[in-house]
Amino acid sequence: MLKKKYSAIFIGTRIEALNELEKKFNVIKIITTKNSFIAKKYSSSLIINKSNKFQFFELIKKYSVDLILSAGFPYIIPQEVLHYYKFRIFVNSHPSLLPKYPGRKSINKAFYAGEKKFGCTLHLMEKNVDAGKVISQKYLKLHSKNIKDIQHSIFSKLEPIVIRKGLNKLLKKINWSINFRILKISDCKKSLVWRNNSKIWLHTKPDKNLKKRTFTIDDENEWFKKVSKKGRINLAIIYNFKEYIGNVYLTNMSKTSAGFEIFIGKHQKWNQGLGTKTLLNTIYLAKNKYNLKKLHLFVKKTNKPAINIYKRANFKMSKQKKVKGYHYMVLNLNDEK
Repeated sequence: MLKKKYSAIFIGTRIEALNELEKKFNVIKIITTKNSFIAKKYSSSLIINKSNKFQFFELIKKYSVDLILSAGFPYIIPQEVLHYYKFRIFVNSHPSLLPKYPGRKSINKAFYAGEKKFGCTLHLMEKNVDAGKVISQKYLKLHSKNIKDIQHSIFSKLEPIVIRKGLNKLLKKINWSINFRILKISDCKKSLVWRNNSKIWLHTKPDKNLKKRTFTIDDENEWFKKVSKKGRINLAIIYNFKEYIGNVYLTNMSKTSAGFEIFIGKHQKWNQGLGTKTLLNTIYLAKNKYNLKKLHLFVKKTNKPAINIYKRANFKMSKQKKVKGYHYMVLNLNDEK
């Protein structure tokens, strides 16, 4: 069996939809309602209701998973939850041929309107209900006069096909997963290997510090103690929820700004776009978690790939600070959506 690389949360009541998600993703949380079949079958599922829904919205917001699938979820997810992590994908499975019959009781609406085509749509979630971009859509021609038979056909036959097709499309776009945690002293064993690889420092460390010497674990531990001080945040970059591949530093932090550095230490992960995704995730984190207004950095003038990445992320060249051989670049986070 192929190992599932990506993680997901399921929110809703339709077990057929959950089963399709489990085939493709590692489902780490299931949030459902008290009387659903899912609640009866999955004892570990979490029960949501009107009184605790905002607690669950906070829970969903904090999990940096790749995807959240909603199917039969009775509550509208706040926009701040949908956009808390830039690269999470929220999708909803809706039992109609959108844009027809959005909202609740869509099958009933189609049935009493005399429709013969009954559909299902998997779409991206946005602030407006059932209005996001369609990922996959399919319909069945049903002539039954029994609405329960129509519901059964949609939820047990049609919806799983639509979700399966849509998830396959999405998986082609999810090329990796990048998350962060606070850097720990135990990480020094791995970062020591990186420090002793001279290729890694060519574009990131000043020439005068490139000495021909072998660093020891004592050197690395001393470095960790030096950078573990107030006024900065040191984050470990975690690839696919398990592999430590580098660091992100927010330095000289004030209430509104911070210096910024990215370091991908595992060279086997270079040239895969991981730096770009790390950069964009960090920008989103700086704005939405740490409430910063500005990020600034120094980048070596010879490091053309990094300069281009920063420019694409809207960093601008600035002459406010000058260091020989380096560009000083600034990002105004107020301009970021």
